[in-house]
Amino acid sequence: AKSTLNWERVSLINSCLTMIPLFFLSFYKAPKLVVDNIKAMQDNFLWGGNPEQRTVVWVSWDNICQPKVNGGLGLKNVELFNKALIVKWKWRLLEKEKTMWAKILIAKYGPVRDMRTILSSTSISKWLSDVLSMTEADNVNDLFEQ
Repeated sequence: AKSTLNWERVSLINSCLTMIPLFFLSFYKAPKLVVDNIKAMQDNFLWGGNPEQRTVVWVSWDNICQPKVNGGLGLKNVELFNKALIVKWKWRLLEKEKTMWAKILIAKYGPVRDMRTILSSTSISKWLSDVLSMTEADNVNDLFEQ
C-alpha cells in the first residue's frame, strides 16, 4: 500500500471535503457526530485508505491541522472552523447593529447585548441560540489564534 503523502489530496480536502459543508457550518453549531464523520472522511481520503481497512497513521490530526509554517499540512480543523464561522455572526450582530438584519433580530428578541434574556426565551431560533451561546467558555478568544 502506498503510504507517502499526496499533496494533491491535501488540496482536495481543503477545497472540497471542508468546503462542501461550509453553508451548514457557517449557520449552525455542528453536532459532534457530524464533525467526527467529516474528520474521518478527511483522514481516510488523506491517507488513501479504505474505510473498512485500518491503517497506522504516525501523525496526530491536531498536528496535521497546524499551519504549514508550524510543520502541519494546513488542513482546517472542522470543529474550530465551525466555531469561528458562528462567532463571526455574533461579532457582526454586536458590531453592526444598524444593519437591517440586525434591526429585525433586535426588534424580535431585544438587545443582542442582553444575551441571557434572549437565550432564556422559548421562541428563539436554533441559529440565534447557536450564535449567542458562543462565549468565552468555548475559548472563542483562542479561535483567532489557531
